Amino acid sequence: MLEKDCPRNKRFLPIHCHITKEQFPTEELIHSWRSGDSVDQYIQKYLHWEKAENELVAYCGYGYAEVAVPKSYDYLIDQNDPIGGFEVKATVTQVLMNTILPYDRIVHGYKMVCIITFEKEVPAVLGGLSHFEVADMKRRFGLCAKADKELILDRLSQADPLL
Repeated sequence: MLEKDCPRNKRFLPIHCHITKEQFPTEELIHSWRSGDSVDQYIQKYLHWEKAENELVAYCGYGYAEVAVPKSYDYLIDQNDPIGGFEVKATVTQVLMNTILPYDRIVHGYKMVCIITFEKEVPAVLGGLSHFEVADMKRRFGLCAKADKELILDRLSQADPLL
């Protein structure tokens, strides 16, 4: 499903936990999945990437729609915040489909690891994210468009906290 066809109350990229560089797939593993096609440029970008201070590598669960990267968001939902979160400038710059293969988009229905670049710094509330191995995967944080936040918060308040 393309993002434009996704209901606005579902256009939400969860941030479940963070992943360290040591957990990243190796070049050999990546090439065992796919080589020689149109994603090679994304593989090369990933292999030469170095994490910056204003970046977060997050396990984001299943993609809500087909979304080309880079993809910018302007609101961080925090379900523990009394008003539901706050404005941010964040861009998903890279994606690992099925947590292994660098790809050109968030893929609907596949598990995603996303490299997220924040305009200034990673928000302090995300500093307490669990590591992948010990995360409970309960939905608390996520990125969305500010224009959609109320619709998303309403849907999330009625949904199972696991995604």
